[in-house]
Amino acid sequence: LSKFVQLKKILLFLFLFPCLLFVQNKTIDSLKLVLKNAKHDTTRVITLAELSRKCDEKDILIYAEPCVKLAEKNIILGGKYSEIYLKHLAIAYHNIGYLANAKGDVPKELEYWHKSLKIKKEIGDKHGIPTTLFSIGIIFKANGEISKALDYYHKSLRIYDEIGYKLGIASSSGRIGIIY
Repeated sequence: LSKFVQLKKILLFLFLFPCLLFVQNKTIDSLKLVLKNAKHDTTRVITLAELSRKCDEKDILIYAEPCVKLAEKNIILGGKYSEIYLKHLAIAYHNIGYLANAKGDVPKELEYWHKSLKIKKEIGDKHGIPTTLFSIGIIFKANGEISKALDYYHKSLRIYDEIGYKLGIASSSGRIGIIY
């Protein structure tokens, strides 16, 4: 019976996987269309940040780098949309850090995640801050820096608890528990 259930799951995955890829490709295509037709920098920066989140790993910089340039340009200019640019600059930095992680470049990864964290703190992004803290904790744990990892996990746990995000509370608590 167990092998039958496993086979059934495999067949279901093989059936659904092409559908999932199709949905992902449709999302990317839709975002590319929005970017192509965007009239304002705010729309462009939001779309570039989202593309850098949703795209294949190999394409992250294709979207994250122009997002960074566009956001930085508009932040320097100031104006009423500065917080939107800051938020999406933080997302782009986080995604560049993610790519550095995939390539095994820990110093670059931490550099970009700390840049992202600084911006998220500046704009008071209560959902983004603990996510980045948690990610940094994972890196410290993976590199054997247990006390630093615990510090970041505890910081993320406090904020997740403040905002009542149960999945975040469970994840941070679980990581802390694994260490102990």
